[in-house]
Amino acid sequence: QVAPEPVICLTFKDITEKRSLQERLADAAQKDGLTGLFNQRAFHTRLEGAIMRSRNLSTDLTLMLLDLDNFKKCNDTYGHQVGDRLLRTVGDLILSNIRKNRDEGFRCGGDEFGIIISDADDSVAFRIGEQVRKEFEKADSCGTTISIGIAQFKKDMDPQTLAKAADEALYRAKALGKNSLCVA
Repeated sequence: QVAPEPVICLTFKDITEKRSLQERLADAAQKDGLTGLFNQRAFHTRLEGAIMRSRNLSTDLTLMLLDLDNFKKCNDTYGHQVGDRLLRTVGDLILSNIRKNRDEGFRCGGDEFGIIISDADDSVAFRIGEQVRKEFEKADSCGTTISIGIAQFKKDMDPQTLAKAADEALYRAKALGKNSLCVA
């Protein structure tokens, strides 16, 4: 009697489309649909990660918060389509001025934006912020300007403390007459 030859049955399934959909959904969950920047949820998660890396590697980390001055008045006067255009413009300026594969831009809500600047001190953040502010001034900004607050991470800071320091610097910039930049 001859033993039957073993049979191997292989089944293949192409999951390329499923994987692509999963990646697009994950990306959509982290991105702001209007500006293409990361959203507020991603901001908090990525700021925590950036702080952990900065502590572990003893590298510099700087947080920049940006806010459009007179945005509500612009929206009320010219309409939300113009307001959306301005928000997209700020998103584009952030993306074109941050250092690729190093810094990250965020729309934190409404007309508020953030930039996490890794491996750099507040002087690099100042240059990036000034460039964004000056380029926005040249755009058709419908009476809006940008105020910016910058804070450099210190070892005793947690994400909330760093964000608060940048936020306080932002409000100092607004108190100085808007369209300016303050470093904490």
